[in-house]
Amino acid sequence: MIIVATDGASARAELDADYTPQFIRVARVVRDRIADGTYPRLSLVPGSRVLAAELHVSPGVVLHGLTILVRAGYLRHIESKPHQVIWDGGDQGAAEAEALHLAGGGLTLSAS
Repeated sequence: MIIVATDGASARAELDADYTPQFIRVARVVRDRIADGTYPRLSLVPGSRVLAAELHVSPGVVLHGLTILVRAGYLRHIESKPHQVIWDGGDQGAAEAEALHLAGGGLTLSAS
């Protein structure tokens, strides 16, 4: 069943509705703060409870958003420690390689 707005005000509200998942919104906010220097390279991102209160979401939603940023190479995370910014604003591929290295998967083999 499809619900369609029948009056003008409802239709305008529907056009302005944002159906982006909350964890993606959290990831975008933190990513933007990294990009604008609010969270500089090697700084620690506030904890999930602090961000959850600020962004009006649950700590679990924040952790999901931060996990996306870890996978994207913006942050690193060590169990029981705060997330740390590793992105330097430059080459995204380099940030992803550094994230892999910091996670212990950065071994390279070379032919002798």
